[in-house]
Amino acid sequence: MGGMNDHGNQSDARDDSTVDDTTVSGDDPMAAGRFGSSSEAAAVYLSLVESLPMCVLRKDVHGRIQYANGRACELMARDISELVGKTDFDLFPADLARLYTADDAEVVSTGKLQHRVERHVDGDGIPTHVEVWKTPIHDGRGDVIGLQILFWDVSDSKSSEQRHKFERFLLDTLLKTVPDSIYFKDAECRFIRLSDSCAAKLGAASAGEAIGKTDADFFAAGHADATIADECAIMKSRTPIMEQLERESFDDGRVRWCSTTKLPLCDPEGRLIGTFGISRDVTDQREAELRLAAERDQLRTIIDNIPDWIYVKDRAGRFINVNDALVRWMGAESADAMLGKTDYNFVSPDVACETVADDQMVIRDRAALTDRIESRDGVTHLVTRVPLIDADDKVIGVVGIGRNITERQRHEEHLESAKDAADKANQAKSEFLANMSHEIRTPMNAIMGMTDLLMETDVNATQRDFLRMVSESAESLLSIINDILDFSKIEAGHMDIDEIVFDIRETFGDTIKTMGVRAHAADIELAFRTAPDVPRYAIGDPGRLRQVLINLVGNAIKFTPAGEVIVDVSLDQTPHAANDDDIHLAVTVRDTGIGIPAAMRKKIFEEFRQA
Repeated sequence: MGGMNDHGNQSDARDDSTVDDTTVSGDDPMAAGRFGSSSEAAAVYLSLVESLPMCVLRKDVHGRIQYANGRACELMARDISELVGKTDFDLFPADLARLYTADDAEVVSTGKLQHRVERHVDGDGIPTHVEVWKTPIHDGRGDVIGLQILFWDVSDSKSSEQRHKFERFLLDTLLKTVPDSIYFKDAECRFIRLSDSCAAKLGAASAGEAIGKTDADFFAAGHADATIADECAIMKSRTPIMEQLERESFDDGRVRWCSTTKLPLCDPEGRLIGTFGISRDVTDQREAELRLAAERDQLRTIIDNIPDWIYVKDRAGRFINVNDALVRWMGAESADAMLGKTDYNFVSPDVACETVADDQMVIRDRAALTDRIESRDGVTHLVTRVPLIDADDKVIGVVGIGRNITERQRHEEHLESAKDAADKANQAKSEFLANMSHEIRTPMNAIMGMTDLLMETDVNATQRDFLRMVSESAESLLSIINDILDFSKIEAGHMDIDEIVFDIRETFGDTIKTMGVRAHAADIELAFRTAPDVPRYAIGDPGRLRQVLINLVGNAIKFTPAGEVIVDVSLDQTPHAANDDDIHLAVTVRDTGIGIPAAMRKKIFEEFRQA
């Protein structure tokens, strides 16, 4: 065997200490000397090396094997005759043979003992590890004439050492990188090992800083007492605590939530030596759960206290959530008593059948449905149903909301009745006004006619003034009566517009002439002009045209203390969506009076409004 360096991550146990030179006289190392005769020495030597619980080889200075004991032959799976005279290059792979030969040469040249653990290949070609001692062999003159090698298989020990080393590496890696807090404590609840994340949570600069301390050195007193009490209980009962939710409070005021598992710690012989545990920070999840719980409680409070009844059903029509209003309406004992049941358990089959049909329609069409349903005892509900859709966009049920609209329906019926009554009264009023207008206009025409005839008789100036006042008043009253009649017709839907052929210039001219007397009396000049492009004849209602013109011109004369009033009739060139034969006239009345404020120009054309 050669004292090779270990290039396979194995340990290199080397002892370069020197040993006393071993000498034997003559060429035979087993020659007589301290053993007596040569044959006796050989026998003693053979007996000794064959009884050793290790492999023994002897080589000459050229590396040729001269002797191998039984254990060496067994390990190398070769007979003694197959080993004597061979070198390492005849027995081992080239890389190992070179290393072995180099170690042999070093022992021969230095004369020093060599000790190490090195790689080896047994007779079956299986890699192993052996512990090797190489010593030089001297002759009687002290010269090195060969070397003796003692070695034995240490593969199991080497593997165990490597396994333990790797396991320590894994544990160290876990404790340095795991985000969860891991710790080991002794029987006095002191930290003996902990992860870097646990040290960071405790506020320690490193894991080593926390060794030997307890929770009392990091947590607030109340929390520290509770954790130590838990660990003492675990050591006493040897019962673990699994995934316990803990509220951790620190001396600096921080509060965190953790899911903690704690277990008893025992040595290989089963003796209790402490505790160990792992905790995961769930503060964000806990706070989210608390928020959700608060929102859920608020929502539940709202749902249970609103007067509308609410339900949630699965696709089979079974109740999975109901509020108190529905429980009362259905006459159930409680909400729990309704869960898992259907409408058939609470209402008549015909009503239940209609409800289920509506629910299934909402589920099938994935669309909301608002329906007015008649319930028992004459109570009417307005029900809205919407599909219940999960995160995968699948319809998993239906949500229904029902509102009692019995009073609203009755109120709507009362309003409808009142509206009908008001419409009838309004119609009767319009008909009455229309009839009365006709009845009043007949005597008014007589009054006006008689007044005109009386003015043609021989009356004095004072009487003529009185008659003129009577005539003007009668005309004003007749105008009011005509307005009432027209308004009544419009309101009653009987307003008719005549379609007759009339002369535009003559209609406007005659109307303006009738207003001339008033203008002259007010010392106002009244002028009238029709544009040349205005056609002479048109089909329409000249009476309504005169009525509008009298209103406009009369208003201008009334509010013009001095000056003039000019009426201008032209074609309106503004585009209109009408037939090509339609004519649109633009009638402009200008005066030198006080005018109409801009803000009032639209309002004066509304009903019963004036500036």
